[in-house]
Amino acid sequence: MQEYEGTMFSDDFDYNERSEADFSFFKPFVGVISFMLVIFGFSWGVMGAAELKDGGDNGGAMLGGGLGITVLGGLGLYWAF
Repeated sequence: MQEYEGTMFSDDFDYNERSEADFSFFKPFVGVISFMLVIFGFSWGVMGAAELKDGGDNGGAMLGGGLGITVLGGLGLYWAF
């Protein structure tokens, strides 16, 4: 931040400067956790599809949950990288 003496003009401001907090320290941790979520969610979805194919009662819920977990992991990976 610069100190100003006198009159300030609109040309003195950088309107492209980010004003949000810097969370870049957490990106590697979020990336690793998100990758594990993608692997777990995909595996859970595959197990749910197999159970649904075998006529199990809980296969649809497992498949949907696995897809949801995979999407959440993918969003985390998108943010981290």
